Amino acid sequence: MIRGLVLDYNRTLYDPDADGLMEGAKEFLEWCHRKRLRLALVSRGDASRHEDLKKFGIHGYFTKILVLSDGDKGPHHFEECARALTLGPQEIAVIGDRARAELKHGKAAGMKTIWYRKGKYTQDEPESEDEKPDAIVGEFSEIKDVLPAL
Repeated sequence: MIRGLVLDYNRTLYDPDADGLMEGAKEFLEWCHRKRLRLALVSRGDASRHEDLKKFGIHGYFTKILVLSDGDKGPHHFEECARALTLGPQEIAVIGDRARAELKHGKAAGMKTIWYRKGKYTQDEPESEDEKPDAIVGEFSEIKDVLPAL
């Protein structure tokens, strides 16, 4: 049973082209809060990322916010989130827009994966079994329906 989520920020929760949250993102986070799902966020960026999260009113939804100032995300970052959520990897799903990045590393950390297939990276098909998501959604509203099956 999924009890926690690790979400990517850029192009998953946040639309950099519109400088705002993706459609349905805040409502989804509110739903997660009501369902008592534990949330973590992994993002590349700098210290201003925390200010962005506060500006959009979503900072408080996350138990762990991991902002990487240099380098790419790796499985150890997702493992760090699992420790902060005090959950085992089998109880966590990773939600991201890049099968070859967040989903690959979440899977390597033993987590389920949900490909938020919308926007810039929709054509970037998984290149290996390690990148293949457990579920694919095009809208945040669809995640509620796939979580019970993971």
